[in-house]
Amino acid sequence: TYFGSIELDDVSGENPDSGDDTGDKTEGQDGEAQSTLTADRHVTFDGEHRAKWGYEGDYWQVGYSNYTIYIMNKSGGYVYGDTLQFDLITDNNSTDGKFAGKYTISDKPGKLVMMAGFTNKYAQAVGSWFYEYGGGSARRNKNYAMIKSGTAEFIDNGNGTHTVILDGKDYKGNKITCTWTGVNEED
Repeated sequence: TYFGSIELDDVSGENPDSGDDTGDKTEGQDGEAQSTLTADRHVTFDGEHRAKWGYEGDYWQVGYSNYTIYIMNKSGGYVYGDTLQFDLITDNNSTDGKFAGKYTISDKPGKLVMMAGFTNKYAQAVGSWFYEYGGGSARRNKNYAMIKSGTAEFIDNGNGTHTVILDGKDYKGNKITCTWTGVNEED
């Protein structure tokens, strides 16, 4: 039993709190474990490639829609070469691919945030990352990097295509950039 006064703050209109900590979801991971890059990398998608988006609900529990976008090079129907994954938290509650906007890359979820990349406790890549796929034993020698900071812009061109402009950095400070325009299909 409680006796006394209680003061309540009006938080209506703010992001709902799931009770989970919305701090650094990467748990302060070390950059050495999060990138094999030794220099800046401009990611390209020439020739055969594929771009897909998937709606993830309110995955990060901040009150906005979350989308995962993949852009990957393909060769003979197989993923090969450069691949990017973008983890976007929009400023809306759309379920049908309305993710256009300019995003700040951060390890803290929020409106118009592209979640920084990290590996979870199951050693799975989460958030936003770059990977260079290879075939056979060459896979061991390919590069990867979790994207830690910067910006990404997704522009709906109104003709069935999107333009993606990435200006990011990995955990070691290497630039990861990309400018791509094409059809982004629903997964």
